[in-house]
Amino acid sequence: MSRYGYRRSESQEELRSYRAQGLMERKRKRANASGSPSGRLCRLPSGPNQSWSMDYVADALIDGSKLRVLAIVDDYSRECLRTRGGHVASRSARRGSA
Repeated sequence: MSRYGYRRSESQEELRSYRAQGLMERKRKRANASGSPSGRLCRLPSGPNQSWSMDYVADALIDGSKLRVLAIVDDYSRECLRTRGGHVASRSARRGSA
């Protein structure tokens, strides 16, 4: 007997016993189609400059120093409107020469 079959028969027995006792069957929660927590779809922008998105992008250079950039993107045209960023100082450099 395979493991999957065993688990499946176990749940069938559980459902039979629930029905015999007149209890409600346990049902799984359905996932939202949109993926949003509220279940409502987001309104898409109908033109440029209606909504923007911001995201931090991080990477490390060959010498080990870290680079972090804030990118602001127009949601309609997917154009990168602005980037801000630079090198991130290590913890020892921020504390001083300790």
